[in-house]
Amino acid sequence: MTSTLIKYNVILIVLCIGITLIHNSSEATVKKEVNLYYDPFNPQCRSVLLTLGALDLELNLKRIYLFHSEQLPEDFRNINSLHTLPVMQDGDLVLSESNAIIVHLVRKYGGQDDHPLYPNNPKIQAKVNQGLHFNNSYFSQAFEIPHIFRGILKTAEVEDKIHEALNFLEEILEKSTWTAGNTITVADFALVASISTFEVVDFNLGNYQQIQNWLSKCKTTMASYDTANQEGIYELKSLLESKNGFQNKSK
Repeated sequence: MTSTLIKYNVILIVLCIGITLIHNSSEATVKKEVNLYYDPFNPQCRSVLLTLGALDLELNLKRIYLFHSEQLPEDFRNINSLHTLPVMQDGDLVLSESNAIIVHLVRKYGGQDDHPLYPNNPKIQAKVNQGLHFNNSYFSQAFEIPHIFRGILKTAEVEDKIHEALNFLEEILEKSTWTAGNTITVADFALVASISTFEVVDFNLGNYQQIQNWLSKCKTTMASYDTANQEGIYELKSLLESKNGFQNKSK
């Protein structure tokens, strides 16, 4: 009787510990002392938000409205004289480049030394870095807000460059499930934040089947995709439509 009772108590203790671990693992890591200045219109900012979602990490989010540059908060002006986004302030470390921010977040707050989002394996890490820099070189600059509003994406020269980049990405995705291999990485966060912004300007991706398949996987696989990325796209598209409507009425 006594041995049975002891076994029963041991089982209860193990179950309680297991439930506690599961409960704790489902809770987001909160780092409110880390500030992230962002604007969801900006694809680079959305890539950081996607990274936060994947890490289940909460920072102190401070939205900045770059359209109202004359009203930028003083704390933002003081830490970033370029007045660009995103900007992260983690103690005395200030980073004002999205790739640096997302790698820092994975390295410091990912909870493991060799995180699959940014692996230590030199070959895989090189592919991840390639994806990050490829995105900045070809897509991020194209989606700067002034370019969208001025219709620069519709010029033949810019369209040709975009199609060249899309063809390159299509070739990558013909050989692998994700942009840096068969496992999702931060390169996918950076690229999907840019590529999905084509929705705003009604850019036709119909000739890029692998990219379309990858986009669908991103939307169903990435944690917080809707709140971290899609909501910003909807908001930007709404603003663009209202601005175009105003311009058409004033002509």
